[in-house]
Amino acid sequence: MNGPIKLGDSRLQLTAVNFSAVAPASSSEVTFRASGSATPGGLNITRTGSSKIYTIDVEGLTGRVSLS
Repeated sequence: MNGPIKLGDSRLQLTAVNFSAVAPASSSEVTFRASGSATPGGLNITRTGSSKIYTIDVEGLTGRVSLS
């Protein structure tokens, strides 16, 4: 995945999208597994007209998602 990515609302964008491709996937994607792990990475959510940037990080080993 590479940002910026346009969403259904033209004011929102995903930027700095960075999730690692994990075998057998040939492209990067975020996946949460029943074992509690996830694809590590993160992204930023921005909105036109706002200076606020939401940063979402996903920890691979535990699948923990944090928002800052």
